[in-house]
Amino acid sequence: MMPSASPHGARGAISIVIPVLNEERSIVPLHEAIVTVWDELPEYSREIIFIDDGSIDGTWSGISELAKKDPSVKSIRFARHFGKEAAIEAGMRRAKGDALVVMDGDLQHPPALIPKFVAAWEKGNDIVRAAHPAMRHDQIARHATSVLFYRLFNTVSDTKITPGASDFCLISRRAANALNALPEKQRFNRVLSEWIGFPSTTVTYEASARVVGASAYTLRRLLSVARIAVISSSTLPMTIIFFLGCLLALLGALLVAGLLAYKYFVDYEYIGGAVVLAAFVIFNNGLLLIAFGVMSLYQIAIYREVQNRPSYIVSDSI
Repeated sequence: MMPSASPHGARGAISIVIPVLNEERSIVPLHEAIVTVWDELPEYSREIIFIDDGSIDGTWSGISELAKKDPSVKSIRFARHFGKEAAIEAGMRRAKGDALVVMDGDLQHPPALIPKFVAAWEKGNDIVRAAHPAMRHDQIARHATSVLFYRLFNTVSDTKITPGASDFCLISRRAANALNALPEKQRFNRVLSEWIGFPSTTVTYEASARVVGASAYTLRRLLSVARIAVISSSTLPMTIIFFLGCLLALLGALLVAGLLAYKYFVDYEYIGGAVVLAAFVIFNNGLLLIAFGVMSLYQIAIYREVQNRPSYIVSDSI
């Protein structure tokens, strides 16, 4: 017997959005794994969207061959490498399903988790995130940097993200529409999916080993992603500059006043001019940081306007 309809009007289509970069040997095994999983979701049609992010191997040819055999396979090919966030955005804008599953193309995101995503979505969650708190023995260094990133990010960011969360997630159609409406170009989808504020839940999983090849996420690219994540979602560093300037200026002013008072009213010879000058330099640096901080606060306001995010997201209406 067919299950009852979900709160989101499911029993329709589910789109699988898969950014790929030089994954020619992973395309076929991944497709086979998704098709196998679909035996557990017979009530849903599927749409598999590969986004070729500027591959230089046979990835595009492999996708083209799959599309000839499976009508549910669709693809977008970038003219060059634009990055994973851009690939996810392109896939989300192309997807037509009632829900979207975003996953990597190297089988480290297990397709077997998709039915759990769908079950959580049917319970009313617009965002179902996958998090991998556990680590394999060969991932100690990456796990440590990941933990450090999430702690630092959640300390400075205006929008908190789930520790250990990956890009592997399910997004409902209304949440996808809200994300697609955001016009900004420097995107970090894990932050934006939290920012829109729809009901969400987290499913834990253990990341599988890559089937073939090595990760395209080098340390340089990971640092670039971290930079975009912080800049796009936090104003705290600019605010810290302002308050640090206030603190230095106050400290410098007290030092200058105290040293001058001691020099002229207690012991003129004991306090040299170099000491007073050093205190004045502290005071002057504080004033400079205050000036930079004030400019930064105005830049924050300008930046928020340039981001052009909507002032609010509507969840329901009557």
